[in-house]
Amino acid sequence: SSACRKVFADRLYFMGRFELDPGHAEHRSPTSVVLRATDWFPDRQTPPSLNSLVVLKFMKDRVQFDREIEQRVNFKLEPEFVIPVVGSSRDFEQAEWTANLQEKLPDFTD
Repeated sequence: SSACRKVFADRLYFMGRFELDPGHAEHRSPTSVVLRATDWFPDRQTPPSLNSLVVLKFMKDRVQFDREIEQRVNFKLEPEFVIPVVGSSRDFEQAEWTANLQEKLPDFTD
């Protein structure tokens, strides 16, 4: 059932959607890390997609995050050259996001 699937997804995946690749980070800096993942619910992306292979970028500094999102929107960067943003932490409840980070990605929390 869909309720059962949601219980398993919430327990297994980051934010109930993203199965993180157990390999190394694609990029790491003092303020961010980029990880490969599978989005088990790509229909929730903006816009909805059939592509389940994604990368997740975690940023420590909220100002830098806001600036990056703003620049991607304002400059309409071409998806052939820059990976498009199909969702962000803004799409989730902040308390749930923080709890998921602490539980599933404790190395990326302060």
